[in-house]
Order: sequence, then C-alpha cells, then structure tokens
Amino acid sequence: MNTLFNFSWTIKQLEYPFITDNGKGQINITGSELSVNGLNFYQDVDCSGNLISGISSVAFSPNVLNISLFGAKSVIIKQNEKQLIAELNKQVLHEISQEISDIILEYIGALVETQENFKWYPKYPSLVKDDRFTSNMLVELNQLVFMKSGYIFASKNMSDQFINHQMINALPIVKNEKQVEYTIAKAALNNFLYIFHKYNDSYSNPSVFSVIDTPSIDLFKDHVTLNLIVFMQDEEFKKVSLKGAPKLRTEDDLTYLFFEFELEPENQEIISWVNEQIKDACYLIKNEVFSLNGFSVVIDADNDCVKIVGDIAACL
Repeated sequence: MNTLFNFSWTIKQLEYPFITDNGKGQINITGSELSVNGLNFYQDVDCSGNLISGISSVAFSPNVLNISLFGAKSVIIKQNEKQLIAELNKQVLHEISQEISDIILEYIGALVETQENFKWYPKYPSLVKDDRFTSNMLVELNQLVFMKSGYIFASKNMSDQFINHQMINALPIVKNEKQVEYTIAKAALNNFLYIFHKYNDSYSNPSVFSVIDTPSIDLFKDHVTLNLIVFMQDEEFKKVSLKGAPKLRTEDDLTYLFFEFELEPENQEIISWVNEQIKDACYLIKNEVFSLNGFSVVIDADNDCVKIVGDIAACL
C-alpha cells in the first residue's frame, strides 16, 4: 500500500535571527502493517458478574515513511533540511501511526456494534442473536477459521448475566473432510435454553405442565439429552430426560438448529409439546455467503459441541 499526503509547512523562529520560511511538502507511506486485537470480554466494573465486550487495541505501523519539503527560501533551512526531515520523520511516524490506529479502532468498534452483526428471531422479536466476531481470523490445518460470539440475549434485558467464560473460550479446531464446518459449543446451546425459558417460558404448556427450572442439555456420541424439571397440572413434580437428535431447517436467510426427541408413552404429552416449541425456540444462524440447506449436523461429544458440516460447492 502506497499513501501520499500533501501538506503546507511554516517555520517561525522565536529567537534571533528570527527566520521565517514556508513551503509545501509530502509524506509518502510505503507499505504498512495492521494488527487488530479482536472482540474481547471484560469484567463489568459496575456489575462483577457480568461480562462486557470491546476491541482491546489496534496498531498501525508504516513500513517506510518519507518526508519531502519543497519551497524553502532560507539558506539556513536549506542547509539543515536533512536534519530537519530526520527529526520530522520520528515525530510524524509516531503521530500518524497513533492517529490512524485511533481512527481504525473507532471504526471497528462501530462496525462490531452495527445491526448487521445481530439477528432478531422472527417469531420472538425481543430476542436477538449476537454474531459479532470474537477474535482475529485464523489459518489452521489448511482452513480459514472465524470465531463468532453466538450469544443469544433479550434486547430489553441487557444486564442479564447468563454468560460465562466457557461460552467465550475458543473451541478446538479439528480438520474435517468437508469444506465448511460450523461449530456450536454446548454452552451456547444451554444459553438459548436459558433465554427462551426465562423470558418467554417457551417450553411450558400452561394447560398441562410448567418448566420450573432452566432446561439443560447433555451431549453423547449418538444422541442428546434434554433435562427438565416440570410441575404437572396435578401438582406433581417430575424430573424428565428427553432423548433425541439435533436437526436443521432453513428458511430464507436463516438456519435453525433444534432438537427432535423420541416419543415415550410415559411422557408423550411433554415430549410432543417440547418438540413443537423447540423448532422455533432454538439456536439461530444467519446465512451470509451461502446457505446451510443440505448440510448435516453431527454431535462431537468429546469436545462438547455440535457441528454443522457440508460441501460449500453444493450450495453455490
């Protein structure tokens, strides 16, 4: 990258012999390096249990910076031009690097907060999926890797504290034979269950039973288990574990990751209701460059995550 800045300069000496001179100049930047620390999470000083996000730092470093001065009339200025330019180089290099870094930091900060990085649930307008990037792009095992937040929250309850460091730790990157792999941590799955239960009571059937505690999910090699504590209409408390599998459905530019649980005679009414509700009260993915339609979903119990894998060539 080559960048050229034009400027005017004026020198006024405040001591004898009170030289005054002026002219034009150029700053030529050849090549540069940009280092951006991605979205990080910090303890909120006003609420120790809550984590807040922000870009930590941006560093812009020109590789080569040359300053040229034109139009000097004073003999003394002309004789000391090299020394003057060397001193200007030091000052301008620092100031330009800092100024551009601050501008980029402000721009990226605004970018990660833009509405484009959030997606509201069509059927639950108060709930939003956070799709901000949480770290720099990585190149691992011949793959490009992007880390995103994946956090779901209620827009009117931003102080909700159901976020922990497990949710923001980087997932293990495992080479796969497919071209695309979308990995979702178990913590993110428990997050959506918490949000939908707390703010919409989505999994309760008022005429039959109420879910009285936050549902949780466990991942096994060949199935998932949804754990519920329910209060039945006949005033009986029950602990219920539903066995099922992850499923995908795509509508327009959205993909929904949900679970379908096996019907059992003993809890058939509970399971049927939860199966219907969790199709919408689930994990939302915004399809950007390509659709996830036709992708498959697998459980990676060893790494506590669910993976959506597919061949991008089949989707374009």
